[in-house]
Amino acid sequence: MIRALAAVTAIAATLVVTPQAQASVRITRLPALSGDYRASARVVNDDGAILGTNSPVNTGQQHAVLWKGTTPVDLGTGSGVDLNRNGKALISEYVGSAGRYLNRVRVWSQGSVTELTPPGGTFVTASALNGGGTVPLAYATDPTNYQPDKAGVWRDGGFAPSGAVAQGPDVVHSVVNDGGVTAGYRVPKTGDSYAFRCDATCVRLPGVAGPGTYTAVAINESGVVVGTLQNGLQSQALRWDGNTLTVLPGGPAALPYNRQAVNERGDVVGYRLLPDGTRKAALWRDGRLVDLGTSGESVAEAVNDLGEVVGWQTKADGNQVAYLWRNGTLVDLGSVDGRSSAPTALNNTGTVIGWSTTPEEYFQAVKWTVRG
Repeated sequence: MIRALAAVTAIAATLVVTPQAQASVRITRLPALSGDYRASARVVNDDGAILGTNSPVNTGQQHAVLWKGTTPVDLGTGSGVDLNRNGKALISEYVGSAGRYLNRVRVWSQGSVTELTPPGGTFVTASALNGGGTVPLAYATDPTNYQPDKAGVWRDGGFAPSGAVAQGPDVVHSVVNDGGVTAGYRVPKTGDSYAFRCDATCVRLPGVAGPGTYTAVAINESGVVVGTLQNGLQSQALRWDGNTLTVLPGGPAALPYNRQAVNERGDVVGYRLLPDGTRKAALWRDGRLVDLGTSGESVAEAVNDLGEVVGWQTKADGNQVAYLWRNGTLVDLGSVDGRSSAPTALNNTGTVIGWSTTPEEYFQAVKWTVRG
């Protein structure tokens, strides 16, 4: 069933800035590991723990990093992918060489590590970890191929393959909620692209008439899945509630690849494409399009369960700067050195994470603490 809605108008160093709205915003640099590393931050949970990646400036290996406060903890080689409410971290690491494509996935918990390699898996991918430790996987079994053609779930210490709908070339098993419901999509070079959802069984989700490629980028505890349909230069923002597909209003639009693109109340964030091709931050609430009041080009990156939205907007000087929208008010989060910044995630207790650039145009991991 398809439903289209009509558009409705609608570290150590800390810097305190005064935003345009009445709120106290504290920006803190998240330090990198000792040595020649740069840090990036990806996920924050409601306890304030932050997961990210330290990348070498010149040579060396990436390391997954967990910050509690401003102290970085080295979780080993690889990149930090997801962090659950219990502090378990999902880590991905490429270990291939000389024409052999090998990627491994593991979960770190209080210093112990669990490898999540399915039988025969060579190039294994994962992007989500729920509160119980369930991880949806997609993987290849041929070391000369880096595009997964199989999917399954790691749950309760073991692996189980997913249903036939979730199998086949170019599969992405992307998201999971705390109930263990997963979703993903297929973008094969030949044949139809589609999104799917797996509970007791896997089902193909309905699509829009005509060609295009689908993504499924987030799922909430009610099983609502959101994603994007891309057809050439045109795109549509989509929401699946059960087997009902809604094309979100406002014309051409897209959603970020962010597990916080939908919250528990069903709010969805992303951006619209204006007639001149400019991106404009968008929030869809209760079937309506909400204007966040952003300036210049802008994107909404994530929404928490309180309905607070973070994203970035372009200022008059050409820099893009992070913002927080809450209760109808836009708060400019600023940056460390007055340059560019952007958020990647936020929790439900006033912490936003992301990056800010240095005068040398390096990216540095930061967190914003918002009060008031």
